[in-house]
Amino acid sequence: TLLADESALTTQHKVVNDLQQKLQGKAPLEQKLQQEQRTLSQAEARLAEFERAVQEWQSTGVAELSTVQTQLSTDSYESEARAALAKLDEQAAAVGYEPEAHEASKTDLAALKEAPERFRQLEKAQTVVKTLDDSLANLANQMAEQTAEVTQRELEHQEAETALKALVGSGEIDLNTLEDEVQKLREAEAAANRKVGRAQQSLEVLNDLRRRKKQLTAERSEITQLITRLKRLEKACGRDGVQALLIEQALPEIEERANELLERLTDGRMRVEFETQKQLKSKKDTTVETLDIRIADESGVRPYENFSGGEQFRVNFAIRIALSQILAKRAGARLQTLVIDEGFGSQDPDGRQRLIEAIRTIQDDFKCILVITHILALQEAFPTQINVTKSTAGSRIFVNS
Repeated sequence: TLLADESALTTQHKVVNDLQQKLQGKAPLEQKLQQEQRTLSQAEARLAEFERAVQEWQSTGVAELSTVQTQLSTDSYESEARAALAKLDEQAAAVGYEPEAHEASKTDLAALKEAPERFRQLEKAQTVVKTLDDSLANLANQMAEQTAEVTQRELEHQEAETALKALVGSGEIDLNTLEDEVQKLREAEAAANRKVGRAQQSLEVLNDLRRRKKQLTAERSEITQLITRLKRLEKACGRDGVQALLIEQALPEIEERANELLERLTDGRMRVEFETQKQLKSKKDTTVETLDIRIADESGVRPYENFSGGEQFRVNFAIRIALSQILAKRAGARLQTLVIDEGFGSQDPDGRQRLIEAIRTIQDDFKCILVITHILALQEAFPTQINVTKSTAGSRIFVNS
């Protein structure tokens, strides 16, 4: 019937599946059988070596051990030495100690010391033999178990092979188709292994990138900190940092010295004032660093450009002399030479006289003051004159004191 055929077909499929599973397990069984055979060969070699050691021990060691044990149990070892020792003891008790007898006793005792050492060696040999016997027994048990397992696997392999041949012979299984499926499975496994290999390589690359990212992040942090410190240093050394601080500290003294000189040059009519901060017109609450020179006279504060040439010269002269004196003081040195080049033509007679008096006031601060001028009246105000005359032959210098 149809149900009976379907049941028989299901049974055949189950048998085929079982045989396929056994067929797939054939290769591992063969590999394990070869491994067990190698293990068995190694165990047989070790067993043969152990048997040779046992035979050697039984032929020589057992007899020697028995002899030593008998001597130790009956106190019959080294009888001559023991008798000599007893005789020496009697002589020592009768007549006292003699050096010659003592040396002879030491020699006999040294000979007797070898007997206990030999006995210990024999005991050690017995222990080794017992260990070898135990190892041989364990190996024999393992060999028996492995031999039984190999025999069982061979029987299963033979049964599976016989059943497979029967199925192939009956036409129920196409061996070629089965081999093709196995080959496809192997190819699929190889492809999967290649994918796993590529994934592992990608993972290694990703781990390298992560380590590199961590390293670069640390380097970036260090560089950021360095940049921050350098910016602070740049600001401190810039125009708004140490420079501004030094100028701010020096300006009051420069201003004071310049005004002292201006007071002599202008009879107290002019003063200068240094302004280092001012408010921005766009932001009234914001101040910025600056350096403005405010010049005042009896008419009030005016821009530098609104003063006459003579007044501008006096301001320039006073500020430059004051600045030179402050720089020399800060450097811990003395200015040796002061050169004043022209500028006197813009002064009226009273202004020139005041300028000469100012130069004489500061002459002790300089080793040499050179005044360059074409005004004869001004030349005569100085004790030493250097006259330069120009001709077709060249320039000539004459010094008049």
